[in-house]
Amino acid sequence: FSGSGEGTQVSGITFSDDTKQTTAAKTDIDVATFTISASSAITTGKKTDSLYRLPYDATLKNVDVKVSATGGFTAGMFIAGSDFGLPATGSLTGATLGVSGLTASSTSFDVTTLTGGNFLMFDVINNDSGSTQAQMFVTYERR
Repeated sequence: FSGSGEGTQVSGITFSDDTKQTTAAKTDIDVATFTISASSAITTGKKTDSLYRLPYDATLKNVDVKVSATGGFTAGMFIAGSDFGLPATGSLTGATLGVSGLTASSTSFDVTTLTGGNFLMFDVINNDSGSTQAQMFVTYERR
């Protein structure tokens, strides 16, 4: 410690195993991962059998989509409605992302802040490419 009163500063904390922390803990950053595989072209619609539950209040940061064929694919990241049994009912669009090649990425969201306990889901809006595999990665940060 240095200084006194309101001017007190801490230059670090040394723990009993002699490790030292000199900065504040970093913000939690996590990724929700969705994977869809099919024997033929993935059908459109909300994929309610693959939900991801947010562990804490979060701010959405990035969404990435990877598909198995070029030619057009539109994915949506949706926030499930309040009825866990019928998650598509009352769901909100978190983000939509068009993929013209094999991958796409975006930092643009319709809804950016989420409440811990909310469920996220993957929506295949369009699959002109006939992709049989698709992945979505949604990066979020604790708020």
